[in-house]
Amino acid sequence: MRLLAPIDENADIVNRQSLPVEFRAIEKSSSFLMTGVTNGTYILDPGVAYALTVIRIRNLRNTAVSGSCTASFQNNGSNITGLNTLSVTTTVLGNQTGSSNNTISVGNSLSLVISGATATLNLVFNIDYTET
Repeated sequence: MRLLAPIDENADIVNRQSLPVEFRAIEKSSSFLMTGVTNGTYILDPGVAYALTVIRIRNLRNTAVSGSCTASFQNNGSNITGLNTLSVTTTVLGNQTGSSNNTISVGNSLSLVISGATATLNLVFNIDYTET
């Protein structure tokens, strides 16, 4: 059996160092597949369970044979700056970053408004976010 000496909290205080600690929010992602999409408002979450900040929309595209539209993501009915009036086609749209009005309070909705649809669409996309 090995005994350990008690720690003297005051000893050798000159040699103690503080290590820097950095806390970052953990980024999460939700994937969406929406079929039969036409013009209108689509509720993605009717009332978020925890506050979140929408960081970006990735891989937004129409997977149908043809068709295009304009997509606007909304926080409780108001456009999220940087994520509104996005042109959606059959080509993957590059990452789009939310820059303002992108923090959604508990109980508020996250929705997608589609306008100018030229056909019935099948949309796929990812929403990257952090819990705040």
